[in-house]
Formats: sequence, structure tokens, C-alpha cells
Amino acid sequence: MEKTQKNIPSFGRAKEIAAESLFEFFVISQKELKLPKWIRLGKWMSKAEVTVEQLPKHKITEGIFTCTHPLNPLDVMFTNQVISYDVVNMPPVSLIQNIQMRGQYYQFDGIQNLKIPVRIEYRFRS
Repeated sequence: MEKTQKNIPSFGRAKEIAAESLFEFFVISQKELKLPKWIRLGKWMSKAEVTVEQLPKHKITEGIFTCTHPLNPLDVMFTNQVISYDVVNMPPVSLIQNIQMRGQYYQFDGIQNLKIPVRIEYRFRS
């Protein structure tokens, strides 16, 4: 197999984000942030529009809860007690979702099923 000049896979299969795809993410900040209207995603630098929706007031609660959103296990396993989870196979790092854990979490007024761990920490393992 010939080596390419660009950093593009020359074997396996290419995975692309389909047009009209929707993604959801949360930004947790003490101060209000101004996010850009457009960002670039992935290796192919696909253009994506960012739509901001402010969540209602929150309170911090402690106990056993379930986070349904995918998380990197390294970001929560040192700050919360992870009890059970489902694995989302996504090489090079698999994610976990439907995580039952014990610890502090944000709970938002009027939104019953949205619970986000309070002490999420980005951890890079080399």
C-alpha cells in the first residue's frame, strides 16, 4: 500500500458525519460565555452551526443518580463512584452512557431526567 502525502487513512473505512446531523453538548461555566456561531468538527473539518440554549436554574444534589448522556470514563471515575454503565464502542477511547453513579450532580428546574455530574475533570492519559 502506497504511503499518502496527507494524514488520510489509506486502509479500513472512512467514517463521515452525515449532512443535517445534530449533536448536543453541555458547557458548564461560572460566567456566561460567548460561543462562536460556527465551528469545525473532525478530521475533515466539517462546518457546524452552534445553537445556544440556556438551561433553567439548577441545584446541586448528592446521592445515587443516572446520567444518560455519553461521558469519557476517565472524566468521572476519580470524582464519582461509578456503579453501572453501558459501553459505547468508539475507538480509540470508548465512552460510557446510562451511568448509575454516586456523588454530587446538577439537577435543573423543570427537567426531570437531566442529571450531570458536578465534578467532571478532563484527564489525559499518555
